[in-house]
Amino acid sequence: MDRLTRFVESEVDFDKCFESDVELTYIVTNLSAQREPLRDRDGQLNRYVIDAARFAALYSPARAKSSQGPIYRARGAVSALPLPGGFDITAPWGEQETSASGYLLCNGKEVYGSSWDAFKATYEVLKAKRRGSPKR
Repeated sequence: MDRLTRFVESEVDFDKCFESDVELTYIVTNLSAQREPLRDRDGQLNRYVIDAARFAALYSPARAKSSQGPIYRARGAVSALPLPGGFDITAPWGEQETSASGYLLCNGKEVYGSSWDAFKATYEVLKAKRRGSPKR
């Protein structure tokens, strides 16, 4: 896999791909803090497909690599609402998401779910800003 990754990265101009009229999609694999691919309870990789224009808007290069290829970081932050009783929702991209416990995530105009374990493994919790606090 490493040889294939090196070959693709040496042959593909990723910046031009983002600007191309050709429709591209990316397969995104969520990584742990140790940069290992995350797997669900059935052992399947935690991954999803995203179109190139959306990918460029959501992610930026992290200037690092894993065994799976280049690593990208999310450009923004999401709001998370804990759902200890679980959820069963349809994500904006049409996938049915079900978990016994987890979070409802708001990312811009999209709302979707994340299981407790996937959230803990893939999201960095930032200190919340207080709303309505007086400025000092």
